[in-house]
Amino acid sequence: MAVETRFPNSDMKERWEIMNEALRVCTHLAMRAFAEGYDLQVEYKPDGSKVTELDVALNEKLIELIKQHLPQDTVLGEEVKYLPAQPNGFVWLHDPIDGTSGFVRNSRNKTPGLCTSAGMIALIPPGQKQPCMAGVDRISDEPETYALSDWSNWGVDMPEAYRVRTEVESLAQVERYDWNHWDGAELDLRRLDAHLPKTAKRIKISSLGIMAGRVATGLLDFAVFPGPRSNPHDYVPSMYLLDNNPYEPWVTNLDGETIVNIDCLRPTNGVILASSQHLGAELLELCANL
Repeated sequence: MAVETRFPNSDMKERWEIMNEALRVCTHLAMRAFAEGYDLQVEYKPDGSKVTELDVALNEKLIELIKQHLPQDTVLGEEVKYLPAQPNGFVWLHDPIDGTSGFVRNSRNKTPGLCTSAGMIALIPPGQKQPCMAGVDRISDEPETYALSDWSNWGVDMPEAYRVRTEVESLAQVERYDWNHWDGAELDLRRLDAHLPKTAKRIKISSLGIMAGRVATGLLDFAVFPGPRSNPHDYVPSMYLLDNNPYEPWVTNLDGETIVNIDCLRPTNGVILASSQHLGAELLELCANL
């Protein structure tokens, strides 16, 4: 990934490099499941979400890198955690496969090109509750890689332009969008469809991180994730990635809170990602009344 960086010190540069290396390694290992036709066995966690042995193995791969290079740092993997004896370093949030259901489905169908799952990492400095760095890497033979920090420019492994179309200012202008739904979600986002133009197309994406990247580049007009307890491993890399886009998109939870006002070590109430402030405000009001 060719990215110009302006890091304040060598420690941050090292973490940037490890984050990108971890994303590359985990994506490579996940892609082997496609190549080798590995039959992933799915288990269900107490909250009803799915997990495979590959999720666990990829979490452990990042922990291995952190133990080797930054043993004072903490890893809060979605499946496995590493808590050092003297935790005085950064906190790594790691979702090895964001969109496990889609990944398993495409793995069994041997359709890696259709997979929109992703590996995601966010880095939170010591004593703070908001991230300073994040990366998202699509698990596919047609990858999309997004990485960003407070000390770097956008690093988008996609076409040169950050945006590919004019900002959409209202629901009436929406052409491409996505939402996520699961049993037990407090808000049934399927009701959004009735408030959109009949020509609008829902682009089904497994990963919130990929949704954020596509809103950033104009390939989606908006994406909404339900609450009430959205997982930090999902929303933190996604919100941070889009919130730092120079085109000032809308990035909040369903309570209208921005990432700088959210405790990113705890669950939050859903996510709204929109290509413009006007569209985001309209979505926030609509979701409050669904």
